[in-house]
Formats: sequence, structure tokens, C-alpha cells
Amino acid sequence: MSVETTAEALLAEYLHRYLWADEDWLEVDEASATYWQARLAQTTTVELSSEGWAKWRIRTRIVEQVDDGADAREVCLMLNRYAAGWSFAYNADDHTVDAIAAAYAPPQWDTFLLRLSETAKLSAWMCDVIAERLAETLGGVPAFSHPADRSGLRGNYDGTYHYLETLRGRPEWLLDLTRYRFDAIEDIASVIAKFVSAPSESVQSEGQQLRIAVGPGLELAAGFHKHPIFGTGWRSSLVIDPRPVTEALADYVSAMTWALFDGPGTNLLGGWAPEAEGLTFQQWNTASEIRNQEQLDSYTGHSATDLWGFTSTLSDVMVLLSPRQPPQDGDSDAATDAAGRAEIVIAAISEQARPAVAERPEEGQAPADRRLLWLEHRQTLVVAAWFNPMGPTVTSTEVCALPDGTEYLVHFRRHPFAPHYRVVGALTPEGDDSQLLGEATNLLFGQSLPNVLALWNNPDADASEVPESLSDRIREIAAAGGKDLTAAAAWVERTKGNPWEFAAVDQSEAQRVTAAARDAAAAHPSPDSGFAAWWQQVSSFDNVAANFRFLPEAWDGSLNTQRAFGNLGNFDVGPLLVTYSDIGMPGS
Repeated sequence: MSVETTAEALLAEYLHRYLWADEDWLEVDEASATYWQARLAQTTTVELSSEGWAKWRIRTRIVEQVDDGADAREVCLMLNRYAAGWSFAYNADDHTVDAIAAAYAPPQWDTFLLRLSETAKLSAWMCDVIAERLAETLGGVPAFSHPADRSGLRGNYDGTYHYLETLRGRPEWLLDLTRYRFDAIEDIASVIAKFVSAPSESVQSEGQQLRIAVGPGLELAAGFHKHPIFGTGWRSSLVIDPRPVTEALADYVSAMTWALFDGPGTNLLGGWAPEAEGLTFQQWNTASEIRNQEQLDSYTGHSATDLWGFTSTLSDVMVLLSPRQPPQDGDSDAATDAAGRAEIVIAAISEQARPAVAERPEEGQAPADRRLLWLEHRQTLVVAAWFNPMGPTVTSTEVCALPDGTEYLVHFRRHPFAPHYRVVGALTPEGDDSQLLGEATNLLFGQSLPNVLALWNNPDADASEVPESLSDRIREIAAAGGKDLTAAAAWVERTKGNPWEFAAVDQSEAQRVTAAARDAAAAHPSPDSGFAAWWQQVSSFDNVAANFRFLPEAWDGSLNTQRAFGNLGNFDVGPLLVTYSDIGMPGS
């Protein structure tokens, strides 16, 4: 992008290269564009300053005719706990609640355009899902609308509406290793401390979290975390000492939020929310955004400086905080009510799965019911994976729930072409769920041995801790397929760290290694048919990590290959294709 670019040209590039806007549902007026991903209007404006920097503003109108501004501000404050790069804010002039974000950057900083597009896609989707519930709780009406040249609301939503749904169906949703592409948190903390001119004694780092004291009662906190809705990402925040959530506090926060949005040279890429550690302004950069950076012209590798770039937009918040701290006194009884109402609003997301819970589709019935991906995740019990470059597969048995608290045992098969999701059954408190677990085990494996198998909540489990239903099923599969578990373990061990070698087209080396292991096992047979040796290899951290490091690449390669041959229409790939690499079959 040339430094002489116009705001109109910059906006056009953003709409088509980053937002993937459908022109049939797009209105453009010079340097302003309104887009309908679904039923809500999202307006993006661009202004160029005299220095040549661009001020971006993105606003999604969610609810109209909201009369009680004080109530709306408190609910917005609580909703910000669930946002990821934007603020929910009450607009007193229009009596509306909007989702707003803003950025101020040179036009050539493509990382900001990517960040804005991630914020735009995810906020538009989330706002549409919660609009009706939010309108009900605030006494307003959903701000559903459509372009002037359309006669009604959009019925066939844009593919980007399914962006997060697509990410939830990929292997990284179970284990995202993006954070390991960066230096250790101690080194990241040292770099960020230098940028904020903080002395070494003010820096703390533990696990994946860093904390830097940047003023009296004010900390900068950052690290890789899992967002309850949007998955793994880099969270950066400013944390102020705890204080009661009052009308005065909500007013203060709202005024600062709009000042950051409206200001000519300020960023608003997060929002204020009351958290356990204190009043927090938090920003999120999703792992998907971080991986997509690798496709940018500016990409030279992941570094601590990138993470500082994500974090640095907090500086505008610090500037506005310096003259006057948020109010500390008052009665916070209303906060509990606002928090509970916000939870009910957000529950609309997992409520999307309710119609699918009672259905029991058989394998092969396409398409997969992706509504089940919206169930609230409680825990993952077991994960199996098959590293197949032409169709990598990850299956899992998970405990999920609806907003009413009912828990279900759910089978997920994440596959680029043939996903399968099914509720096995409702779990009964203090009941016997062995039959459900047995059915889930059969769904987990099919008829072939995985090269990854792990108890997700007990990654260091040895063979004696594996549920009998799992170990018995593995031995059955091996016997039915004429496989020797000791021999299979030897090949996993031989190729550990390189699943591409494990799944190589030329299997002559695999045959040599497994034959030798089979002969040795025959001379000294084990009482468990080799299960302990096999389990030790497939469940080891090195094996699990290596496979999940390369599974996304194999996933993208299989999709890109079928796309190159024009075959995607023959498979259940979902409403939106997401790939992060250009890998594919040679010549494709």
C-alpha cells in the first residue's frame, strides 16, 4: 500500500482482502462502508491524518430504543468479559448499544488490518447471535436491518458468520501450540518491560503469564490464555485495584471507551470489565489471527516484538487513566444482577446447540451437525488422532453442557472432509454412565489404530490407568486388523517428532522396523499383548505435541489439494474454507 494512498483505496483493500465482504450486502460511500454479515449493520470508516496515518472505526449496532442508559452501561461492562478485541458500549445520543473498535496506524501496517478484520468478523457474528436476548434484557429492540436495495433481512448469511464455527472444528481447537512459536514468557516479559521502561524488579512471569507494575495500583498483564468463546489467544490487559461496580464506575468507563473510539489518534481494541484481580481493560489477539500473520507481506517470523505490537495499544488507555482514576466507592449490589443478566445474554451462543442435542445421526449422514460445536465445553476425556496427509483425523470424547447445566457425553470427529459430531447421551449425576462411555469408545476409534491416544486430563497416565474399555478396544482393533501392538509402538517411537515420516508413502522402512519388533515380541510375549509398550509411545508428550504441531499443516494440505482438483464440492467441508498454509500435493 503506497504512502500516498487515499482513505477510499485503503478501505477497499480492507473490505476485499481482509474482511472478504460480499458486495451484494455491502454499501460503500467514499471512505465509509456498511456491511451486513447477517442481520446487523457493521459500519467501517477510515480517516487519514495529516501525518498519513489512518484512523479506523468499526461499529456494529446491536440494540435500538434503549431508554435506561445507566442499566445498559452496567450490562455492557459485564458483557465485555466475553468480548475479544472490541467494547460493548451504550450510545447515549442514539439510545443504542453498539460493539465498537478503533485503530490508528500507518496504512502499510498490514498487521493492524488483519487485527481489525478478525475483530470485525467475530464481533459481527457474536452481536447477531446475542441481539435478541440483549434487546430483551434492556427493553429495546434488535437493530436488524438490510441495505437500501434489499427488500428484507439477509437469510443466507455470509461465510464469515461461520468463521469461529470452522475454527472450532479444526484440530487446533483441542490443542493449540501457537504459543510455542514464540520465546519463553520470561524473555517476552523482558522485551515488553524495555518498551514500557519498567525496571527489572517490577516484572514477574509465571507459567504463560507476565505482570509488570506500570504505576501505583496499576499492572500490565499479558500472556497466552484460552478465551471461553474464541479459544486460545494472546491476552494483554491493564489491571487496576478492585473496586465496586457502580453507576459512577460504569459512566466513567463508558466515557473513556467513547473517547478512545472518537479520538483522532487513539486505539480501542478491547474493553473494560470487572475481573477477580481488579478492574481490567483487556485485549485479545486470537491464535487464528496470529497464524494468519504468516500470510502477510510484512511477516518475517514470530517474535516478542509482535506480542508487544499487540500489547502496545494499551498505551492510549494509560494516557486517559493518568489524569483521573476510576471511582472507588459506592454500592455494588446492582453489579451482581448485571453480571447474571450478561450471562443469560451470552448463553444464546451455546443455546444454538439445543435443537441438535436430541438427534443421533449415524456416521456418514452428511453434513455434520455443526451446531454441536457450540455446546459449552466442560472437559475433554480422551483424544485420538490419525496422521494421514490425505485426511488427518482427530476424535475426542468430551463432556459438554447446555446453559441449563445439563451435561452430555459428546463424540467429535474433526476431519477436513468428513466430520461427524454426535451426542452420545445425557450424563446422570452420581449415576452409572458406563454404557455411554462404552458407546463413546466405539465411536472414538472406528476400526483402525490411532498413532496418538491420550487421556486429556491425565497426560502422564501409564497403561495401568487407562480405562479397561479403551485398552480392550485397542486390543480388539489390533487383533481384527492383524496388527502387533509392540510392532506398531516401535514405528511410532522410530518416527516420534516427525509424523510426516510416520505416514510416508514409502513404507519400506516402517515394514523393516515393525518386522524386527514383531520378531522380538514373539520371542518374549507380553501378558497384555503389547498394550503397555504401545500406550507409552502413542500417549507420550513428545508424540502428542509433534502430531498436533503438524496436524494443521496436513489438514490444510488435504483441503488445498482437493480445492486444486475442484473436488471440494464432493465433501462436507462446511460453509467457510479456512487454511493457513499453501501446502498441497505436488503440482496442485
